[in-house]
Amino acid sequence: MSIRKLSVGVVAVVTAIPFGIAAAGAANAETTTSFTTVGANSYVVPAGVTALAVVATGGGGGAGNGSSGGGGCTVTGTFTVTPGSTVTVNVGGGAQGSTAGGGAEGGGGGSSFVQIGNTFQVIAGGGGGGGFNSLAEGGEGCSGGAAAGGDGRGPETNGSGGSDGVGGAGGGGVGGNGGSGDAGAGANGTGSGGGGGGSGTGAGGIGGTSGDTGANGGSGGGAGGTASSGGKGGGGAGWGGGGGAGSSGSGGAGGSLGLRGSVFSTASNGGSGGANGGDGSVTLTTVSSEAAQTPINNCVTAGTSSAYIPASGTKRLMKPGCVTNAGQRIGVRVSSQLRGDVLTYRLFCKVSGKKSTSVSKNASGAYCKKGSLYIKTYGTPLRLRVTWSASATTGFAKYKQTKSYRT
Repeated sequence: MSIRKLSVGVVAVVTAIPFGIAAAGAANAETTTSFTTVGANSYVVPAGVTALAVVATGGGGGAGNGSSGGGGCTVTGTFTVTPGSTVTVNVGGGAQGSTAGGGAEGGGGGSSFVQIGNTFQVIAGGGGGGGFNSLAEGGEGCSGGAAAGGDGRGPETNGSGGSDGVGGAGGGGVGGNGGSGDAGAGANGTGSGGGGGGSGTGAGGIGGTSGDTGANGGSGGGAGGTASSGGKGGGGAGWGGGGGAGSSGSGGAGGSLGLRGSVFSTASNGGSGGANGGDGSVTLTTVSSEAAQTPINNCVTAGTSSAYIPASGTKRLMKPGCVTNAGQRIGVRVSSQLRGDVLTYRLFCKVSGKKSTSVSKNASGAYCKKGSLYIKTYGTPLRLRVTWSASATTGFAKYKQTKSYRT
């Protein structure tokens, strides 16, 4: 197997066909695109691709004065797409820790998500912010391998984890305001502690009043810093943002979302020692869905034995008009290694009886406009490798079959 780098963040994996092994209808190489820049990104689905495999990780919660932030959730799954359509990819940022923000509490990590139109395919929740108390650690995303965010931990009033893509609740008490949100900011929260992230890609709202009922903004703990990262003490931005810590409790992790069959786990990107949480990431890998091409009417005549081609004589390699089920003409290529000291074989077209003509050629190799394609040998011991192939076409992968012979 060889790996060929196409461009930054794109890697094509190409599988080689071993000598003497047939591989009919091998699929096109898969490509992986990685997104690590915090914020919104766009991805255009390549031609011929109808499914994408995704690995999305939410931003980590910031560490508190003496406690760690929770790690974001990692969601792994596959979803269907339409070739040429645009997919929105958001990378959640790691939240501020107490050292960076100058306070005692950590913010909630931003969520990473993949969206087509108004429909979320995957949401990877952010980790909860660490609190002031040394035992008040932020809730972890996808705690225990489940989609729901983990609750804040510690002996005080901690925020509960979110579920189904909803932001986690903030910790108890009143925290300081974070940075202001952008134009897409969520509604101002009014719950105690830092609330979950704002709707969509908006930042958490400004600080609310302690004791009020929770909403979906960064309440008490302060606002999210940007549309993708949690602010100081604030809720993480986006659906599934982690809750920021309040002055007397840690934040709960954001809720995550995945299609059926998705796998959930906790990343190790929560902040510690007062540090910021680590940023999230998203990778998309194409899943080939092209159909295999096959020769119609068994028109490829490869034989079942490596002695199918005689040392001296003729043998048919293709029937007349040999094409695939996609209508692509099949061509033949022959390479050899000598067992003696002379290379002697010839391809020709047998039309009828004793009448024969020369072969024609295209990108796939030799073929016959009329008649069957034959190989003629002249008594020299040979090792032959014969390859039948046809070019890929819309909806169909390239056809290729290889067989080795000893005359």
